[in-house]
Amino acid sequence: MSNEITPLHPLRAFWRNFSRSKGALLGLAIIAIFFLIALGADFISPYDPTRTFTEAILAQPSWQFWLGTDDVGRDILSRLLHGARVSVMLGLFIVLTSTVGGVAIGLCAGYLGGIADAIIMRITDIVMSLPSILLAIVVVSILGTSLFNTVIAISVVSVPYFVRLVRASVMAEKAKDYVTCARCYGAGHLRIACINILPNCVAPITVQATLAFSDGILNIAALGFLGLGAQPPTPEWGTMLADARPYIASEPWLVLFPGLCILIVVVAFNLVGDVLRDCLDSKLRRL
Repeated sequence: MSNEITPLHPLRAFWRNFSRSKGALLGLAIIAIFFLIALGADFISPYDPTRTFTEAILAQPSWQFWLGTDDVGRDILSRLLHGARVSVMLGLFIVLTSTVGGVAIGLCAGYLGGIADAIIMRITDIVMSLPSILLAIVVVSILGTSLFNTVIAISVVSVPYFVRLVRASVMAEKAKDYVTCARCYGAGHLRIACINILPNCVAPITVQATLAFSDGILNIAALGFLGLGAQPPTPEWGTMLADARPYIASEPWLVLFPGLCILIVVVAFNLVGDVLRDCLDSKLRRL
């Protein structure tokens, strides 16, 4: 009878390590709930998010309005549910654009090296030396105030983090034996960079994308709060906070619920990202 231990499938091993963290499971459940809310906001929200109830302006939470109404009589619960769609979908688009751009630039810098690497990294250092929210404000101010321009601005400030991460990973992989073997077999530069090296950089890219999602949602809310993101009557959490500023003392629920939504989603993504880093990084993996 054989005493050999059959190794776990990589996906099963990953899930075993990931599921050890209750915080990560909680964060994953919260993210799944918010994605479902974003997809089904039209069906689960009790009212249209832009509908005004003139007879119930600044109404306190009740059976009719579970979370109350705002200063023009709009149902806060409906606006929060539709705001989840705005934040989640924009955050997803920001992650996709910044990941694609950052991976492409970082791959070129790490693989080519030399002058190209020096130029790319000096530009990256300049961009990263500026506060991200300040740079996003500058970009939005130049392009104009709109949701599309907000996405562009936040994507621009997120790209440098992917560039540095991918460059470092590519430079580490480029020195390994399998790359030398690929060159000896006559593989072209594009094949080596995209087929051989890039797949081995997926783990850190995945972790950074998860953390970038939470940063994107936070920056969307920040720009909305400053009046540079979503414009009324679009339901967005940061804009809701900005509209509620005059009523912080008298009607605190106007600030409480949008702030809690932002906090919960950002913390959930950070919890998942931290555990993903531990599970995907061989140096930090807990066996």
